[in-house]
Amino acid sequence: MSESSPRRTRRWRVLGYAAGALLLLALLLVAGTYLAVRAWGPEFARERLDAALTEALGRPTRVEYISIQPWFGRVVIGDVTAAALPGEPGPHFFKLGRLNVNFAISSLWQRRLVLRSIQVDDLDLAIHAGGGPPLREIPIIPEVVRAGPVEVKLGTIQLRRVRLVYDDTANATRIRAQDVAASVTPGRDAMSATVTAREVGIDVDTIHERAEQLAADVRILPTRLEIRRVAATWEKARVRAAGRVDGPFDRTRIDLTVRGDVDVANVGRRVGVTMPLAGVVKVEARVDGPAAAPRVAADVAFDELTAGPVKARTGKAHVALADGVLSVTRLEAQAFDGGVNGELTVELAHLDRSQARIAARGVAVAALEALVGTKTGITGRVDTFV
Repeated sequence: MSESSPRRTRRWRVLGYAAGALLLLALLLVAGTYLAVRAWGPEFARERLDAALTEALGRPTRVEYISIQPWFGRVVIGDVTAAALPGEPGPHFFKLGRLNVNFAISSLWQRRLVLRSIQVDDLDLAIHAGGGPPLREIPIIPEVVRAGPVEVKLGTIQLRRVRLVYDDTANATRIRAQDVAASVTPGRDAMSATVTAREVGIDVDTIHERAEQLAADVRILPTRLEIRRVAATWEKARVRAAGRVDGPFDRTRIDLTVRGDVDVANVGRRVGVTMPLAGVVKVEARVDGPAAAPRVAADVAFDELTAGPVKARTGKAHVALADGVLSVTRLEAQAFDGGVNGELTVELAHLDRSQARIAARGVAVAALEALVGTKTGITGRVDTFV
């Protein structure tokens, strides 16, 4: 027998002790979770939840089933329906397909119920602003809440396949979101959330906007949204933004930095431009002020742009919109086989008051003839100022 045999024997003995200790720890964790669910599970009895939710929401609420799964440290609540009140549209305020409540083993030694996570699946929620005071603040979910006699510490809240509708008829406002997924971290003064949605629609008075494939990282306060990052597809182009929204439901003001590529043909159709447009414009903009009439200041650039018979290349400009006045300054582009620069001011309510200053350098006469549809027989290039 070699001298190394005792060392190998001791090594395997140590490994065996370590494996046994890990197995014992795993069994303790499983048993502890089982006991925690057995101890706190009765608080989730269906009748108690029906009564607690009805009282908390102020509307009849029905829970169809509850499944207590001690070995998984989980309680499953399914098919929850809260009825709509008289005067509210729709048969229900919300419908919930499934709610998974995952317990933490620390519920055993803490004098409260500790939840590792809450998973919400297939929620259909319709909020109607009529019939009561308008919504002015975003409800904040705290880290610790009370449910009857029980104190509950909340973990991460995860949502999947959610449909949300907010309808304020008095203020002609409707917001809807389809196929929403989110991860929300509760907090005493603010919440953090990452959100994705297949489609979001916003209708305010005559403004009707739609965005698809939205992804956002947001800090949520009662009267403010701090947008760390949001990206969405708008008019078939990917747009990214960051900033803040103050008073989301009351005298909303925005302060956003927006970047993206805009297809001018799609935008032209939206605003009723009949002239054929083609091209993609790169935009970097600052949008701030009241949401109904914000100020916009943007730097735009393009490689190729077509507006009717006019074609331009390698262009850039600064565009501003404020108080109904659109101004274009520092305009530079290659057009008519030459160079063009200038500025433009348009009062949107009084187009007859528009002002423009355009300077052209080295413009080909042939290109100008093609624009006006005539032949002069003159060749060469000209400089002009209008």
